[in-house]
Amino acid sequence: MTLIHILITALLIWLLLRMIRNRINQSQINKKNKQGHIETVVRCQHCGLHIPKHEAVKTDNQYYCSQKHRQLHNEKEP
Repeated sequence: MTLIHILITALLIWLLLRMIRNRINQSQINKKNKQGHIETVVRCQHCGLHIPKHEAVKTDNQYYCSQKHRQLHNEKEP
């Protein structure tokens, strides 16, 4: 093999390795982005505890950490 063939082969191997490394890095970035989901947090109207919105009990645009606190808050209001 001539020197040019060796250089071309080395260049092709280097490009292939670089493409593989870029794919691995891109998949790791995608995993991090999926894990970094930010969830909305709301405050309980009775005790002030901050909880994820999907776990909260909602009544009349007010959020509570539990049914018990919703009932206690409603009893406290005139």
